[in-house]
Amino acid sequence: MALPKSLTTVTPFSKMIALVLFIAFPFAAFIFGMQYQKMITPQYPPTHYEPLPTTSLTPTSSASPSCKPRPACLDTNPRCLIPETPDMCPKASSPETGPCTMEAKECPDGSYVGRQGPKCQFAACPKVKKETCPCWDAVKNTCLPQSACQ
Repeated sequence: MALPKSLTTVTPFSKMIALVLFIAFPFAAFIFGMQYQKMITPQYPPTHYEPLPTTSLTPTSSASPSCKPRPACLDTNPRCLIPETPDMCPKASSPETGPCTMEAKECPDGSYVGRQGPKCQFAACPKVKKETCPCWDAVKNTCLPQSACQ
């Protein structure tokens, strides 16, 4: 079926309709979508921070019943999008492990030990016999770390 010539002729009006439909409308929709996304998405990181409640480092017998449970993701890295509020329970740390740093010390036999205990001291290195040590220091009468033996 052939269309009439009046429907297939390019006119100034048809050019304006094409401009609006294929150029102006997509740009307007993109800008509208960006504004809508800003409106529905919470800001991260937050622009204002509330001070955290101060708590003592001594362990308490029971948590306060008036606090909300603390999300576990607040203590991990990367942090979660849940903002920390003053009515959340304080961060729990067990007294036997304590808030020790994640450092490691190289022992003479080449193994590593970390910090532990309430005072966060390094754990004792395993005892090494002279016969099993690859790098024995006769002056100090100790086994040197493998990194010092060259």
